[in-house]
Amino acid sequence: MLLTGCIGRKLNLNDEKHLGSLSFIDNHITDATLLNFLLSPKPPGIGAVDILHVLLLMSRKAEDHEIFDSQQKLAQYFGVDAKTIVRSQKRLEKIGWLVRSRRRGRSNSLVLNYENIPAEEPLRLKITPQAGQLTVSYQIALQKMGRKRFPKHWIAQQKPSAQRILDRCGGCLELAEQIIYHALTSPSHRRKSVKGLYNIVGRWKKIKHTYDLSTEVRRQQKQIAEAQAYLDSQLAEPDTVTSEDDEMEVTV
Repeated sequence: MLLTGCIGRKLNLNDEKHLGSLSFIDNHITDATLLNFLLSPKPPGIGAVDILHVLLLMSRKAEDHEIFDSQQKLAQYFGVDAKTIVRSQKRLEKIGWLVRSRRRGRSNSLVLNYENIPAEEPLRLKITPQAGQLTVSYQIALQKMGRKRFPKHWIAQQKPSAQRILDRCGGCLELAEQIIYHALTSPSHRRKSVKGLYNIVGRWKKIKHTYDLSTEVRRQQKQIAEAQAYLDSQLAEPDTVTSEDDEMEVTV
């Protein structure tokens, strides 16, 4: 159910300081998550390379977008060989902490499945039910545009960015849905906006600017239409003024 009464609310959505304070996966959440993960018990069989894997992805906020580091690059980061990286990623996938999407001829995409990692509790607690509703609305819009397939855990991956958008809309689900619809249907934003809510967050200033312009144009068009309708109604009314000649003719 949509939140009502928030479209007309005055929000300083274009102010950089305001936007920065509403950034969802901010450094405070990341720092808390990193510390929680380091201090928390690990499942059996999870080793040092697995822990480094998760720490790297957490530090790059890979809960809501994909990381495309190759296995060779990760091997260089961790001081191991590529086969060790492959085994590590398989272990993390098996316990549900990592989601890999294979891309033919290119590096796999890597995303943290924060819903299964106990240390990600600070992030999970900040995601509201409305973020889930916004994600579903976005998915339905993509399906209407012709998209048929979505990666595993796609919904969970979109929720942090959905929460960011909601925060930047003052918690107004209706406004957030309107801006996302504008991004998906605008020729200047559509190509990147269909890739994920993370991309909409990345283009937020540009999308919000064109949304405001289009909203103002519609408002002016509505005012003109209302004024024209009023004039037409006045012109269509019959002339009720009776002349003196007409009155004399009636009395005779």
